[in-house]
Amino acid sequence: LGTDLALWHTAVVKTSVANATLLVNTTPIPVGLYAAWVLRERPGAPFVLGTASALLGTALLLRADRGLGAVALSGDALALSAALFYAAYLIAMKRVRRRVDALHGTLAATLGAVAVLGLYAVLRGDPFTGFPARSWWAFLGAAGISQLGGVLGIAWGLRWLRATFASLTLLVQPVGTALLGWLLLGEALGPLQALGGAAVLAGIVLVTRGGRFSRKLCTPA
Repeated sequence: LGTDLALWHTAVVKTSVANATLLVNTTPIPVGLYAAWVLRERPGAPFVLGTASALLGTALLLRADRGLGAVALSGDALALSAALFYAAYLIAMKRVRRRVDALHGTLAATLGAVAVLGLYAVLRGDPFTGFPARSWWAFLGAAGISQLGGVLGIAWGLRWLRATFASLTLLVQPVGTALLGWLLLGEALGPLQALGGAAVLAGIVLVTRGGRFSRKLCTPA
């Protein structure tokens, strides 16, 4: 989880926030591949079609960033790597949840992620102090609203919503991020990027709905 966060937060400053968020949300695909190769679960047609659609969309997103240079492409690569690490986190958490309740499992994972992120910061020589007040407010907002509020909101909503419905509604995240990136950062979507994003979202929907293992894992609980 810590490495996933480190990779994704680096990706967003190298590529567009839309690309970074779309690519990191391809997590259901590596989870589904794990289920097929390791657990010997037979993938259905929706998983195959969804994977093909997501891969096509990824290729279009990478092609859209190709003209922006190596930095943007490296950001895309970091976002895809973050998706792999988050998939590994979900698989590990599923095993942990057999013996540990959700609250203690999430607390342990969060503390571990903080320690890993702190280690990365030390190795990179990043400062821990000296930020302006505006940055500290941004840190608090990201931690309290986006992270803690989002996780608790999902957990609260799952009490009344079906897991399949909840997992699909979470796809509002990359769409909303793309809109906010356009409105606040001036990162307008080009035709190729919009087409690639639509293909990725369609692929995630198919994979999530078509794979029992990936559907269970890729819905926070």
